[in-house]
Amino acid sequence: MNQKFFLKLLPVPFLLAGCQSTQSQLQPIPENVLSNLSTQWAVVEACFHSDAYSLEQSVNYREAINYSFSTWLVDQSDIDQSVNEARVALSEYQSQNDGLGTTCKDWHLPLESGLREVNNHKNQAAIDQQRAHEIHKANASKPVTYSTPASTSTSNVVHCYKLEDVSLNKNIQTFNGMICPIGWLKYYGY
Repeated sequence: MNQKFFLKLLPVPFLLAGCQSTQSQLQPIPENVLSNLSTQWAVVEACFHSDAYSLEQSVNYREAINYSFSTWLVDQSDIDQSVNEARVALSEYQSQNDGLGTTCKDWHLPLESGLREVNNHKNQAAIDQQRAHEIHKANASKPVTYSTPASTSTSNVVHCYKLEDVSLNKNIQTFNGMICPIGWLKYYGY
């Protein structure tokens, strides 16, 4: 695992795969996402120890980072190794620049934004799970003699397109689960 860690802001602070129901449905974590989340972990840790972030901020950011990790298929040993590499890179940065400089300030907004995205993702997952439960409950209460084609709303895949894609020929991707990853919107076919 030869990764390069950047303490400057990366374009995607949090990436969620959008499926958390079973381990087999998780997508493998891309290297850049692993590196980015590991860097965030090391930055939060260093900023807390330098009193730039409060205990509450630090706990909230770490929970959001952990949640982001949980939406991907990744071994804990890979996370540990990547976080340790990020810590070393951050330590080298601190020794070369006589401290953290503006690192904590620079990462504050992306971490807050990521925290908000994670909370929105959790809420959407809960809503979708409740909706699937209600549909399942409604289907279970139908009379046995009444039959309808299987509803696609309870399928385990979702079609999504990139948030920035404003073209008519959208790049539509299929993801396992019931909600689209952060940065993607559900495609309804219009």
